[in-house]
Parts: sequence; C-alpha cells; structure tokens
Amino acid sequence: MFKRLIAVSLGLSLLGASTTAYAQQAQSSGSPWDASWRYLEQNAPGSQSVLVHALGGQDQLEEALAQLEDILSTGLEQGFPSAQALAEGIICLAKLEQDPTSYHRENLVSALSSYANVHQEGLQGPYSALNAYRTAGVEVDTSARNDESSLIDYLVSSQQREGGFAPSPGRDPSIQTTANVLIALAPYADIPYVDSAMERALDWLGRNQNEDGSFSSGNTPSCAVTAAVLTAIRTCGLPADDPRFLKEGGGLSQALERFAQPDGGYGETLEGPSEVAATEAALVALLTDASGLSPYLPPASYPGYVPPEPLPTASTSWIIWLAAGAAILLVVGLAALFAVRAHRRTTSAPETSNIPLADTQTLDFQIPMKAQMPDFEQLPPTQDPPSPRDES
Repeated sequence: MFKRLIAVSLGLSLLGASTTAYAQQAQSSGSPWDASWRYLEQNAPGSQSVLVHALGGQDQLEEALAQLEDILSTGLEQGFPSAQALAEGIICLAKLEQDPTSYHRENLVSALSSYANVHQEGLQGPYSALNAYRTAGVEVDTSARNDESSLIDYLVSSQQREGGFAPSPGRDPSIQTTANVLIALAPYADIPYVDSAMERALDWLGRNQNEDGSFSSGNTPSCAVTAAVLTAIRTCGLPADDPRFLKEGGGLSQALERFAQPDGGYGETLEGPSEVAATEAALVALLTDASGLSPYLPPASYPGYVPPEPLPTASTSWIIWLAAGAAILLVVGLAALFAVRAHRRTTSAPETSNIPLADTQTLDFQIPMKAQMPDFEQLPPTQDPPSPRDES
C-alpha cells in the first residue's frame, strides 16, 4: 500500500515536469538531429533518456518517466541498491527541476553523501556521485562520509601508472571509465593534483585512439565509447579537434557520425543496426560538443534557459482537491434538500375538489369575515323562578 501511494505521488509530480523548462540554442527549430529524436520517440527509452531529452530541450518520454518513478519509489521504500542508482535518480530529478534535497520529505543528496559503501561498484559510485552533486547544484558538508574532497581523492588515487582508470581495482584501464572520470573531475581542474591527473588521462586516451578517429570497446569500434570521449574532452574545455585526438582518418566528430544509421539512430558498431543506448550516448556527446558545457549542470546553466512555471506543491494539491470535493458535496446536499421540501409541499396540499378543472377555471370561496349577533329586544321575556317564601 505504501509503495502504491509513493508511486502515485511520484507519478503526479513527474508528470508535471514531463516538459523540460530549457533548451539549448543548438536545439532551435531545424535541429540537425530531428531524425534522431524521432527514432528515440519510436523506441523504448534507455538509461540516459531523461538526461538527453533535457539537454536537447525535448519533451520527456512517458515511459522514461515511468521507469524513473519505479526506481525512485522502490528506492524510497526498500533502499537504493547502489550509490550509482541513487546518483542517477538525483541527476534525473535535477534535470526535471525537482528538488532532490526535499523530495517527498526525503533528502536524497544527504542519503548519497552518507551512503555506506559508495565504492562497492568500483569507480562508478564515486564519479556518479560527483556528477549528481554538480547537477543538483548543492554543496555537501565536508564532514559527510562521501563529500566531494574524499570522492576526488579516491578517483585520483585510482589512476593507473599509464594514465587510464580501471572500472575497479585489479582490472585493466578502460577507455569508457577514463572518459567518465574525466567528466566528473573537470569542475575541479583548478586543483593542481587533479589537473595533473586529468592531463595524464587525456594523453592516455589520445594514445589509444583508432586511426579513423574512433575508440573501441575491446577490438571493435564503439559508438558509446567514442561518444564518451567526445563528451569528456569538451567537458574539460578542449576543442573537438585537439591535436591529441586528430588522426589520419579524422577527429572525434567525424568518427562519431560514421555510426549514424539511415533511420536516424546510431549503431553501436559501424555496421549497425541502430540502438537506443548508442543513440542516446551520441546525442549527449553532440549536444555537449555544440554547447561546450558539461551535461551535468543545473538546468539554469544552459543557454536559452526558461524558468518553469511553478507547480502546485503536494499540500496545495490536496487543499485544492479537498475544496473541490467539499463544493461538490455542498451542491449535492442543497439539491437534495430542495427536492425533499418540494416533495413535502406536494404531498401535504389539501384536496379542494374531485372535479377536474380546466386550465382557465377557478373556484370561488365565500368565507364569512364576522359572525351575526342576535337582537336581544325581540326575544320573549323570561320569568324569575318562585322564591321559597311564596311556596310556603
């Protein structure tokens, strides 16, 4: 029962935020990615649906909001299974302009900053948490278990000698993980040891780029990995044609476009077919390339931002519903009262005649206004009764 109540309330709040309140200037009329948006509308949403539609100023997909609703309602009732899941929920709420610090009386940011084992999935938890803090635009108390400083230190200390980052200790460095760590560390590049780690990571990525400009997952060129690197270098403030990422076959932007398919989607491999996850990743990268801004910022940070109209709060909504219900009950009650009174009048009226009357006939009643008094002078005289003395 509790879960159903949470799901209903979450659904109502997310439905009110289903249309994003801002759009990047790159997504004005005549967008070069119209075919890609149509492809996403026609397919089930992926894990980055809310993020990419928010960045592109597109209407949110109802199915994506339903998925988010299920994740949040389950997490609020049973606890979030990982720090990454909690962080991604916070990011989605922030992109929908919902306050994750006061969401249905729960401070999700506080829950993330105190999460018991943020490292249980390797580096995914720490870099996702930093992205969540940044997207929500909050400052976490330095005394918190997972404050920004401790997460930054954990990520930097996890860098391998070659410059890359592995998903978890004991594994080989990963291009995807290295790109994701760079995105999370970019806002802290003014810290010297963070900047040094980022430069080493960028050099390592450049050395592992394919000659056609793409990046591979295993030995196969990957759209998602290529998109992640493009997103990372643009978030770091570098141009897409940074010399480290220009190869004989072109740069990152040209390499990413080779994954585009005729139906508007992007394939994970060059041969296709289109896949939702690859298309979402590609659009995040292309939007980041166009704006030069991190995808993990508060909505008001982007060009073309339009403040949303205030939505009724939960308490206000309940008051409105109660007032409407009371008004309906009052109208019904008054109608019933008038009906009862009318019925009583018709049933208690006396029957004046059994003769049916025409519509134009009337009955005349003569009611005496005063009684006639008798004339006492004309009455015969009365005799007094004999007294007892006369009888004697």
